[in-house]
Amino acid sequence: MFLGYEHRELLNSRVGDMFDFENTLPTAVHISDNVTDCINVLKDDELCHDGALVKSRDKHVGIVTGRELTAGLLSLGVKKFVGRSIGDYFSSNFNTLTEDETLLDFIQKIQRSRRGFGLVLRDKKLVGKLSIRDVVSLYLKMDSSATLRDFPAHQMISVSPTTTIKESLLLMMKSHIRKIFLKDKLCPFISERNVLGLVASCASKNDYITLDKPITECKKNYAIALKEEKIKDACQKLLLSNSTCIVYDKKYIFTAWDIATSFLVDRIHDYQKQLLSSEKLAMMGELSAKLNHELRNPLSIIKNSSELLKARGGNNLNLEQITYIQMIDRAVARMAHQIDDVLDFVRITDLNITASSISDLVGDTLESITLPQGMSLVTNIEDHCVQCDKVKIKVVIKNLILNAIDAMMEKRGKQKEIHINAKQENDITVLEISDTGVGISQRDLARIFEPLYTTKQTGSGLGLAISKFIVDFHKGDISVSSKANEGTTVTVLLPMKPFGNAN
Repeated sequence: MFLGYEHRELLNSRVGDMFDFENTLPTAVHISDNVTDCINVLKDDELCHDGALVKSRDKHVGIVTGRELTAGLLSLGVKKFVGRSIGDYFSSNFNTLTEDETLLDFIQKIQRSRRGFGLVLRDKKLVGKLSIRDVVSLYLKMDSSATLRDFPAHQMISVSPTTTIKESLLLMMKSHIRKIFLKDKLCPFISERNVLGLVASCASKNDYITLDKPITECKKNYAIALKEEKIKDACQKLLLSNSTCIVYDKKYIFTAWDIATSFLVDRIHDYQKQLLSSEKLAMMGELSAKLNHELRNPLSIIKNSSELLKARGGNNLNLEQITYIQMIDRAVARMAHQIDDVLDFVRITDLNITASSISDLVGDTLESITLPQGMSLVTNIEDHCVQCDKVKIKVVIKNLILNAIDAMMEKRGKQKEIHINAKQENDITVLEISDTGVGISQRDLARIFEPLYTTKQTGSGLGLAISKFIVDFHKGDISVSSKANEGTTVTVLLPMKPFGNAN
């Protein structure tokens, strides 16, 4: 799916033109302050939702968040922890940006650092804060039809009411989710800030066994529980509430962070990839006519010369001469096939649907292919008729068989077999072409239908892309399964009557 123009404009806009940063700086704490003082700041100040500024001698030196404080609490225990100062836990790693940077720059920075906000500089001085929630408020101006089910959500972390605070914090620290959900229909959750607030409160009463208390002792917040709903509507509810997350289907959670980073940035990356692919294909279309004219004629001359040598030499050709002529024939066939690949890919024509025998389609295709020495073919075809464009389906079958041959050429060993099976299941033609070649790695398997993607030195990277396009055009499906060093199976499913009773 191409990213809409308005989304690209949004991400490439200057942050200084979109946001007012006046009076948005978080409250500052001094580097020598006690951690309990900092916890109270984090707990009570809405501008410190993501962290508080740390100052030393009137200079900003870092950020302190609930994440750093929680790590210290778990490592030391309550009694030792509350006696420490902020200087033991603050981080100098925080995001800064100028008003001239784009929104995309900001999102990429917070993606790398996992901080939910950035501090804005003007003339090298801090003037305000830009947070994820600010980005989401802008996103709401965009029209989106995506629903919650389309969204990259996280699995909820749920605990029972008897789980201790320490056990809950350990679960939080191991995940990207800063919230523990209680098993309850109302979706209550407890965050690091809730836990730290309880720790500070208990410590002021000389109660140092907080971590062993049940998680229900902490103050609760409530998530927005939704089912199938548009992301835009869900975000609106999120920003209007005091909650920081949305839960749907009682299993999954997503936050403002996910919207700004995963949803928007993933789509700009998708757009950039598709744009690059479109430029490649446009260039290929321009070259295809030249390719056909400039290469077909010389190839025809080479092929005719080879045939003439065989005819004149007859039985007088020795083994070395026959070998060289066969090498010429194979090279010509390979080049002609690559030219056909390019032309088939850039040339879009209507389907010429006729009733065709699956046995004839396979048989006619095999007549145009010569198996290399040492390879065998096994067919098991239950003949029946299928409505299709027989010329295009033969292209699919030929591409798949040639791929199987190439895969087995790379493999050492005696067992080199291609199996072609065809049968009818209900109103579907099932065609399987298997080989005993080198197989395809899982990394390559995910990209094999991409145009111009190939792992072969002599491949065009278009054979499978063309095959998928043709099968999709017939309202069918094509899939590939493979095991390394065992072989590959390509399965093509074709509706026997994809266009009703059309002739």
